[in-house]
Amino acid sequence: MSQATPVSIQFEGKELSFWTYGQLNQLSSKALKQRAMNVRDAVGESRLSRMPRDKENCIAWIIKAQILANSSNGGHALTLQEFGLPNDIIENTSAQGAALNNSINTTESQPITQSSEDYISQRAIYNAARIKNRTGSNIFAQQEL
Repeated sequence: MSQATPVSIQFEGKELSFWTYGQLNQLSSKALKQRAMNVRDAVGESRLSRMPRDKENCIAWIIKAQILANSSNGGHALTLQEFGLPNDIIENTSAQGAALNNSINTTESQPITQSSEDYISQRAIYNAARIKNRTGSNIFAQQEL
């Protein structure tokens, strides 16, 4: 990390530690997943894309989440290179679409479009059907007469 790169920041009342590529790359898969979940919990799951499962993309995801949290917190613009992410991984994760899909936006929410409303309502119908199917129809239960 460069001299100006913070080791941690206070983000919405939570301390968010910053990790370099070298630190993250040395972790076991289990420890890396835990670090990623800590970042997700500190920043907010709704603000981030889905956490990747493979190590290379997970490391890039963590670093990108750190950069977004820092910039939304009023910090100076950080780069992937400042966290030691190699250029080949930067290119690879971008090509695979593992970048964060949503930026952190703490001041205003995005307007809900008609397609978003349709998705939300269809998702609710889908979830209701899943719950109903889990409980079963109970057609073989004894009925009291």
